[in-house]
Amino acid sequence: MKGLRGYLLHPLAVSPWGLLLFRVGLGLTLLLDLLRMLPWWEAFFSDRGLLSRKEAMDFAPVRVPLFFGSEWWNALLYGLLFLLALAFTLGFRTRWAAFLGGLLLFGLQNRNPWLWNTGHVLIPAFLFLSTLLPLEAAPGVDRALLKKAPPPSLVSAGLLAFLALLFPAYFINAAAKDIGSYFLRGDAVMGALMSSHGSVLGVRLMEAFPGLLPWLSRYTFLVEAGAPFLLLLPLWPLRLLGVLLLMSLHVGFALFLDVGNFPFVMLAALSLLLPPQAFALLPSLRLPEATVHYDGGCGFCRRISEVLTALLLVRARIQPAEGEALALMERERSWVVEVEGRRYTGGRGFLGLLWASPFRPLVLLWRLPGFPWLAEKAYRLVADRRPGPGWTERHLPRRDFKANPPWAVLLTLAFVG
Repeated sequence: MKGLRGYLLHPLAVSPWGLLLFRVGLGLTLLLDLLRMLPWWEAFFSDRGLLSRKEAMDFAPVRVPLFFGSEWWNALLYGLLFLLALAFTLGFRTRWAAFLGGLLLFGLQNRNPWLWNTGHVLIPAFLFLSTLLPLEAAPGVDRALLKKAPPPSLVSAGLLAFLALLFPAYFINAAAKDIGSYFLRGDAVMGALMSSHGSVLGVRLMEAFPGLLPWLSRYTFLVEAGAPFLLLLPLWPLRLLGVLLLMSLHVGFALFLDVGNFPFVMLAALSLLLPPQAFALLPSLRLPEATVHYDGGCGFCRRISEVLTALLLVRARIQPAEGEALALMERERSWVVEVEGRRYTGGRGFLGLLWASPFRPLVLLWRLPGFPWLAEKAYRLVADRRPGPGWTERHLPRRDFKANPPWAVLLTLAFVG
């Protein structure tokens, strides 16, 4: 049994990179939704819009009555929800951001129950379930504060909750389909493209390749009926195949149908199930190493340097300034970021980190008029107001990593039951 343990637990294996794709994908989808709804705030969520508070409470049961106060109160909660979504995306206090963000999002959806599609409804559900995952293992602020880096492959009981949700969602959906339309006649995809859900690109696909559509209908049925079983097998290549097949459906939905944010929410959730071995096969980027020289007497400076390099995925050495770097630091009153023999100070230190980051294309921001000045002001705003050691320990403490805290295991088993 000891030899079989790895295989039996393999369906619950998760990679920190899969956690990152899930967190960033779900967070960015939520942030984009909040920004898109902002110009329509009055119409959707105010008493002067489509539904007054009383009408909304009379028409549908209100389970989370958070957005039924004054307009200022609702606007304050909306701004807080945006900040929680941003914190979740960046991996800062991720579990709390997920829990509180999901709660506020349920409240927002109660204020206007007729506004949302399936993707909107799934976001708070996935946020709540994500609190059962070891989210702090993914690159982000929380990971930068861990005492010890997590392993490249984790076994997480929290993944069982997602499997318990996703497996029946796909399989029951396939079982409920009209087999004649999807498999025998194969006219289901054409019907979807001709409906109000067809996108412009979908109509062009129908006109250009009419003979392909019956096969796409059969492909959809077979993937939804068969791929969920591959997710449960203890062989990672088959699990990877199942995830990629299901992902291909949602890429097709995003390209050829107008179904809102549903495909992107599901792609984020499926990213969790990508096996860790798949990430090990990816070629590593050949990026230069950065050296961050900081004021050795400033614990806040070291901690912030660790957070920034973690967020930007920079391979960096972080060390107290000495010699020439120390002299430059004292002269410029600034940190010193060294990359490939070049030294950057002040706001340009961010530019140096980007040169050593996978996000290197963002260095083009420094060509925009006014952006270098803005980066310098942002640096000075923090550097000239550095908090003391007490603040750093309270708000940026070192943490121990636990992939499966007992409360998360118990809640997972309760949800699955």
